[in-house]
Amino acid sequence: MHSMRKTGHRDVRNRRANNPLVIAMIALVPALALIAPTVASAGSTVDRIKQSGTLKLGIGPDTPLSSKDTAGNPAGFASDLCNRIADGVKTDLGVSALKVEFVNVTREEGVRAVADGKVDVLCAPTVPTSTTRKTVSYSIPVFASGVVALVRRDASDRLKDILSGRTPQKSPSWRGNADELLRDSTITVVKGTRAEAYVTTGLADLQLVPRIAAVDDYASGVLRVAQGRSNVFFGDRVILLDAVKRERFAGELQVLDRFFTNEALAFAVPRDDEDLRLVVDNALSKVFRSSDFSALLAKWFGVKPSDSILTLFRASTLPD
Repeated sequence: MHSMRKTGHRDVRNRRANNPLVIAMIALVPALALIAPTVASAGSTVDRIKQSGTLKLGIGPDTPLSSKDTAGNPAGFASDLCNRIADGVKTDLGVSALKVEFVNVTREEGVRAVADGKVDVLCAPTVPTSTTRKTVSYSIPVFASGVVALVRRDASDRLKDILSGRTPQKSPSWRGNADELLRDSTITVVKGTRAEAYVTTGLADLQLVPRIAAVDDYASGVLRVAQGRSNVFFGDRVILLDAVKRERFAGELQVLDRFFTNEALAFAVPRDDEDLRLVVDNALSKVFRSSDFSALLAKWFGVKPSDSILTLFRASTLPD
């Protein structure tokens, strides 16, 4: 996942309460099958935590989900979730005097740090893959990412409908009008990203040849849309969500709800250590079901989530 610093614009704010935090956690429900529990084994990590009274949480580089405050302390949505996990460890394992140790890890060494026992929970949400699952397990999903579209808030409803898939694609006249509108649009992507590969392949399949303005970083892409030089910017949802809540282009930008690719993000935990994973999943489940979860989302994403969004988040929780 791209770094928050790569966006370059920490000053864009979203003032509307119905966007862009359409988390669309339904994208995570199919992913639950990919994050299925492994066979339980001896809870060595839990035993160590009980004996040492210390929980080691891995903190990665700054991202829109996790960063550091002015004092250098962990902050952000993911960090708040991990603080709740620490509370769960205190309660479930009976370690009332638990010491929480934050361990800084690079993006490259994060999963390996869990596998090697340097950290107990990696509080930098990552995408579970078949490769990493050979060395670690994962919590229930904590966020959804993937390729989405960024447009100006005052973009035409027709363009938004086309990009959101809200119009009848089987209608020949609609299909023709949609193709024409996309051909006349300027689309921006960041070079070498998943979004560029998706857009290039998708437009080729549709036999469309719009103007594509590839840029070197997210800051340039956001700026092009804000200034009206590009109609659409396809990029990573987590980074674009972060962009629309900042102040420089307050109220001018909108992340559309539709996912063009789906990726579930979760916390890495030790492999085959179901005792610790159960504590983590229980803690996350309690957070997602809690009455103050709506306020937690609003705190970090600048909008109040709808009841449907909260329901979708709770779809991944463990029943009591």
